Amino acid sequence: TAPACRRAPRPAGQDRGSTREPCARQRPATKERAPQRVPLCCLPQLAALALAPPLFVHLHPQSNPMGSLSACRFEVSGRVQGVFFRKHTQAMAQQLHLHGWVMNTPQGSVVGEMQGDSVQVEEMKHWLSKVGSPKSSIERAVFTEERPIEACTFQDFEVRR
Repeated sequence: TAPACRRAPRPAGQDRGSTREPCARQRPATKERAPQRVPLCCLPQLAALALAPPLFVHLHPQSNPMGSLSACRFEVSGRVQGVFFRKHTQAMAQQLHLHGWVMNTPQGSVVGEMQGDSVQVEEMKHWLSKVGSPKSSIERAVFTEERPIEACTFQDFEVRR
């Protein structure tokens, strides 16, 4: 017989009918079983590792003490509407950990504002002026109101309508 599993007591408010995963030792063995997550209570070594301080800490640009933060507005002209330019701009900005917004204009261009680490802002400026979305054709990209900032004022990068 397998030894009993040592589980931590249930948190307050969690009843016995909850959907907690059973201990790996209590599951019946099957030939073809997908890899299972083993509860930490069954492997004390992993429990110790889980309590260890993290080796790598990502400094979010919103509170980055080492890098300088900057912000700027942009306007991109060309074939940039109807080609998922805003969606790709948002995805690239999120990949670069930038904050801000992007929206279409009635004149057919795309405008926005970005904030974040200065190096990432420069990389985004290159992307906006040279790369863009796969189906876009960028004729001109103008960057204005470039300035250093103390902290980001936007929570994330959003598409405005």
